[in-house]
Amino acid sequence: KIWEQLAPLFPQFKYNTSDCRFLGAPIDYVIFNHYTEVKEGAQASIEIVFMDVKTGDSQLTPSQKVIKKAVENGRVRWETLRLK
Repeated sequence: KIWEQLAPLFPQFKYNTSDCRFLGAPIDYVIFNHYTEVKEGAQASIEIVFMDVKTGDSQLTPSQKVIKKAVENGRVRWETLRLK
């Protein structure tokens, strides 16, 4: 589990660490790519990336494969919960 948290320090990690949120389970990261630029006033588009970090020969778990498929098939949406 330590490698997952250290992933942003490796050269293969191509995202701004400020844009990344570590979850750990069921996937490792949700990345709001370019969010820092937008927050600072830039006119950029944000891309949301779901990422899992693997080392060696490790593979996605069955539940991670289901999540990956949902993202690939566009079964992702926004919801606002308003509490009064």
